[in-house]
Amino acid sequence: LDWQRWHDEQTDLWNTVPGGAELIALLGKCPSFHDGEIVQLTLNRRANSGIEIHIFPDITSSKKDGVQKQNTIPNMVVTLTLGPILHLQLDGFSAQNVIGNLTLARGKARLDQENSYSGKVEATDYELEFEPCFGVDGWIHTRSLSISFKIGKPSDYLPPT
Repeated sequence: LDWQRWHDEQTDLWNTVPGGAELIALLGKCPSFHDGEIVQLTLNRRANSGIEIHIFPDITSSKKDGVQKQNTIPNMVVTLTLGPILHLQLDGFSAQNVIGNLTLARGKARLDQENSYSGKVEATDYELEFEPCFGVDGWIHTRSLSISFKIGKPSDYLPPT
């Protein structure tokens, strides 16, 4: 897969999510959540569900219009609020849930799972795929998605020993 094309597609998708443009502006780039740690995963059958991801400090560099720009990313907790979940497949939840990346897609059913969705798949649905690193991985198909974030470490943060 062409990295630049993937990045552009992901940026376009994250910009459709309420709160996505604000997160991109703060990060200075499209969120990949690379090496982010899922610190909370809440699933509800009749209410919104949520995922909290701890993003660790980083310095990113980008070039726009020939000008090199550095952006310092602080510790932050990003909350993804999911509307009704239509289907999911998760594996490997542990005390530390580091993901390789989080990839966002729109409105497509997984062909091997199409009879297992709890509702009709619509073009405006979202699918979040957690690429494995250590701990949880898998995917969630949801009717709606929004993003909020706060600067700082998770409330249950323990520094490495």
